[in-house]
Amino acid sequence: MSHPSDPILALVAASGARDVGLAIGSAVESGWCAATRAWRHDTTRDLLTSIGDAPDAAEAAERRAFETQTPQWSSDRLSVATALVGADGPCGVVTFRFAAPARSIPEPLERIVTLAGAALERAIAADRNQRDADVLATALPVLEEGMILVTLDGELLHYSDGMQALVGWTAEDVRTRGWTNLVYATDAERSAAQTAIAALVLGRPSEGTRRSFVRKDGTTMTAAIWSRVVPDPGGGAPALLGVMRDVTAQDVAQATAQREENLTRLGRLARAVAHDVNNLICAIGGHAELIEMWSTDERVRRSAGLQQDATLQGARLTKQLLAFGGPSNTHVEPVRAMGLAHRTVELYRASAPSGIALDLRGDEDVIVEADAGQLHQAVLNLLTNAGQACGGRGRIQVTVDHVPMPAAPTWQAPGAPPPGSEVARITVNDSGPGFPNVKPERLFEPFFTTRADGHGVGLAAVQGVLAAHSGAVRLSSEGGARVELFLPMSSRPEFVYDDLVRAHGGKGGRVWILDDHAQILEFSRISLAAQGFEVRVFTDLAALRDAAQTAAVDERPAALVLDLPTLDGGDALPDLRAAGIDAQVLWVSGGNVRLAGPHGAYLPKPYTGTALGEAIAGLLRRAPASPGR
Repeated sequence: MSHPSDPILALVAASGARDVGLAIGSAVESGWCAATRAWRHDTTRDLLTSIGDAPDAAEAAERRAFETQTPQWSSDRLSVATALVGADGPCGVVTFRFAAPARSIPEPLERIVTLAGAALERAIAADRNQRDADVLATALPVLEEGMILVTLDGELLHYSDGMQALVGWTAEDVRTRGWTNLVYATDAERSAAQTAIAALVLGRPSEGTRRSFVRKDGTTMTAAIWSRVVPDPGGGAPALLGVMRDVTAQDVAQATAQREENLTRLGRLARAVAHDVNNLICAIGGHAELIEMWSTDERVRRSAGLQQDATLQGARLTKQLLAFGGPSNTHVEPVRAMGLAHRTVELYRASAPSGIALDLRGDEDVIVEADAGQLHQAVLNLLTNAGQACGGRGRIQVTVDHVPMPAAPTWQAPGAPPPGSEVARITVNDSGPGFPNVKPERLFEPFFTTRADGHGVGLAAVQGVLAAHSGAVRLSSEGGARVELFLPMSSRPEFVYDDLVRAHGGKGGRVWILDDHAQILEFSRISLAAQGFEVRVFTDLAALRDAAQTAAVDERPAALVLDLPTLDGGDALPDLRAAGIDAQVLWVSGGNVRLAGPHGAYLPKPYTGTALGEAIAGLLRRAPASPGR
């Protein structure tokens, strides 16, 4: 007869639900019971295993055992059903049949039941992870979107065929050089992307963020990125999932449509301007002709003739204006809406009538994707309109916040965010008479105005700006005219990184890293940034020396992470000390290195980002304060 530890060891080693069933069944082979059967209680009630002469009519007892979590004996005391309980509650049930009536569950079987609950719960999760991994492996080759799955320490887990087709870079390229080192053209773009990934680790996903990528063939593309931290389908540590969609053609088509709309609007505006200018030219030219006809003073006649020549030139220019058209350039980047509103309000305040009271309030953290110059002009137009509506005396309130996109704004651009999605809002509310009782769409027509002194350009220009930004506008009269501009929020995670670090209690400190392995530098920078460190990386010793020579006191690092082979045995450390870099040193190496004397700390490779952060934090805790801390 086998020892009762056999099923216990089998349960400890179980890697799937089937293994758990077999381990429970080994209790029969051990001789502690005559038969077993085990069920996993979920929507399918999968039968795990049935070994020996298990009772066929035990389901009712098994259901009661599962619901009450107490053993359910048969009337003849020959079988008992008992629940398998994990950390989250009952996850299965097992029935034991004995050769003779039993008053209680034998101690070895009680231990088996206890272990089986935890093992089954673990096995269910492992089976689910394996199914997810199988589905992912099946889906990746057929996805048009690119997909990449990377551990927090930079190990590439999955790289879809769609991703390679999208950017040209192979999985081997990514493994050896690092993703951000391949697809971003400049250090600034690479740094922003790595900070965004660090923010992603701290809980801020990316939802369709647009970024410019460099393909392997040197061409550029625009990709929309959805990324978040997900459980590893293989059951390991959480990983970073990124899904990329090529939106280059979509953006070009949208820009083309926008240019066409702008040209149409410009044509209407040009016709209106030309009409008014032609009227003025006609009047000026006609009177100049009369002067030339009736004056007897030759100098006056000559001047009148020159005026007529000028009017003819003006007429030619208006014809050119009517035929004129060209694209408008919109440079979109993340803009803090409150800062832009503040600058615009202060600019208007300098020229506003003395009787106008200006008030600005709102959320400092609202970030929009916008052309700052165009958005500034749109808000300035609204302030100018509001000041004129107040007649030089009244109140103008400007508010910046974020709200759900309204279902029915007065006007919205093609591609505006759907109703209910979070958008930024800039509101200008004045104490004037409000909007007149006219159709709202007429208020956006160039040169349409309800005021004798109005020019009718302000709201038309605002509409043009919102069209270029996939935005919307709502007009209402609430104690005066109220104009609400709705703009897409920026989804770039890097702009909330500092707030996330503070919320997570980051370790802090400025760190410089020298290593000639780009992939190591990539994951080290991202991981340390997610732990709250300010990180700067170097791939060669000359760049590190240059930085040491030019760094201001408040830019110097508190810690240096130096790869020993790259530093040629550490010979360059005296140069760094001579340049004023009095930082603590963490030596790293992939070889068998021993350090003697006061040389700082040592961390052998390979290491994780978490281990690197802990080593640096420990080094700084033991060291006196320095400028970089």
